Amino acid sequence: MDTELLAVRLIDLLKELNPPEFAERYKLTDEELSLPSYEVLERIAAHRGMLVSGGEADTERAAYTLLDEFRAAKLGRVTLEKP
Repeated sequence: MDTELLAVRLIDLLKELNPPEFAERYKLTDEELSLPSYEVLERIAAHRGMLVSGGEADTERAAYTLLDEFRAAKLGRVTLEKP
């Protein structure tokens, strides 16, 4: 399973639901939240200092972190089921 794609889909969902904990936890501005989801993942990596050589964002590590924190409910109470 591609963890980066899964994280990007989760970001899509979180942007739609707009939980304030998501933006607050990753220190994302409204401008950054309006970016495409993969770029948001890159910003999360940059804010957390997850960089590889050359200063590029380590999106794979950021994806694992995002998914782990979602599973641990650190992003607020979010359900994936729709009524």
